[in-house]
Amino acid sequence: MQAITKATANVDEPFEALVTGSIAWIDYMFQPQVRQILIVDVPTVLGWLRWQQLDDRYSTSLLRQGVDAALTAKVIGYSGSAEFLAVLINGALNAVALRTDSQKNGSDWRVHLRQWFELMHVSRTCRAEM
Repeated sequence: MQAITKATANVDEPFEALVTGSIAWIDYMFQPQVRQILIVDVPTVLGWLRWQQLDDRYSTSLLRQGVDAALTAKVIGYSGSAEFLAVLINGALNAVALRTDSQKNGSDWRVHLRQWFELMHVSRTCRAEM
């Protein structure tokens, strides 16, 4: 997805790339026509299975790469699979895109999303001890 690739092009740190890419995805989804078509209409028209296949191909695959990079760099405190963590994050991002009113909440959602990601973030000090 171009919005994610563009937003993370110059971000070297895996954790920051994951957060920045996630914010870029939600920014893209907050465009009214994009939101309506991609996360409201498409699942209804094409069905859940086909929508999930398309989501995996065009969006979740990038998220999975970001999660895998963050886990490999040990900047996320999680011992499960990258696949499962990507599914969890994807679900949370979809919920934010569907349920958050960007007009009403302004950019507050960015702060809250970053705080949520920080719950998983392992500090440099902790990584040195691992």
